[in-house]
Amino acid sequence: MIAFARRYPLAVAAAVAVLALGGCSRASLTLDPAVLPGCAAGHGAVVAVRWDARHVETKFVQVALTRPGGGERGWTRGKSVGGRNTGRWAVDGLTFILRDDHGRELARKTLETSRCPRKQKDE
Repeated sequence: MIAFARRYPLAVAAAVAVLALGGCSRASLTLDPAVLPGCAAGHGAVVAVRWDARHVETKFVQVALTRPGGGERGWTRGKSVGGRNTGRWAVDGLTFILRDDHGRELARKTLETSRCPRKQKDE
């Protein structure tokens, strides 16, 4: 096996990457709504955050938040399948990070804002 790794280092690196990415895809994180209405930009919204990490060996999960230009901070923790609603403070660019009980990232979602259609000149 060591000879194989020395002879085909890219193949070994690719296999490791596939295994690592495969582990991340076993958990899901959803935001509802995932896209905030653009005409309400600057105003916070309540977002339902749901996660499912039942296929990951973990005693609990943690959800952390990051804001553009800010650091990561813990928000909630719970069982491997669950959810929580934000307050009316969720805004464009807010990122939710799902982590296992060892702090490994399982999933990540960032809130986006839709474009607000401009009024026509004749309106």
